[in-house]
Amino acid sequence: MINEYYNTLEVDKTATLDEIKKSYKSKVKEHHPDKGGNEDLFKKVQKAYDVLKDEQKRSLYDSGTILEDNVEEQIIDIFTDILLPEMVDNINSGASMLDIVLYYLTQEENKLKQNLSELIWSKDSITEIISYSDVNSKSKIGKKIIDNFTNKKNELTIQINKISNRISLIIESKKIAKKIF
Repeated sequence: MINEYYNTLEVDKTATLDEIKKSYKSKVKEHHPDKGGNEDLFKKVQKAYDVLKDEQKRSLYDSGTILEDNVEEQIIDIFTDILLPEMVDNINSGASMLDIVLYYLTQEENKLKQNLSELIWSKDSITEIISYSDVNSKSKIGKKIIDNFTNKKNELTIQINKISNRISLIIESKKIAKKIF
């Protein structure tokens, strides 16, 4: 459930970082195992705060790209899905591990950016068609055509958000790779 972290901290989705922090401190005191609280609730509060305090993670969480407990797993998936097969093939090339990792992450990022550009162009084209079609929307057929284009536009918006968030995860993975290697 996309609002679980907000519900755990009992804050609105529009809460400021200060409001999140204040609620977090209150919940930590309430649920701390050393103070007789519930350890599972304490861990849920900690996970919620870990995501919501970080602007990038919060944005990904709000978009539905990061769902609850799998923030780290998604970044690991990027490494294993994109990098592992390629790294095995190129490990003996003489390049450093960091160079190989960054190269393949950048390749994937560029592919996604190209795909993103195409989706944005398609969405813009559909938006233009809808605006020109509004004049002819009086008939049932005209309304149905506009509805179909509007649905396609909404689908493209979802795809655009997912790809944008995947690009953000790749950028985060590059930062992690620089720390690891």
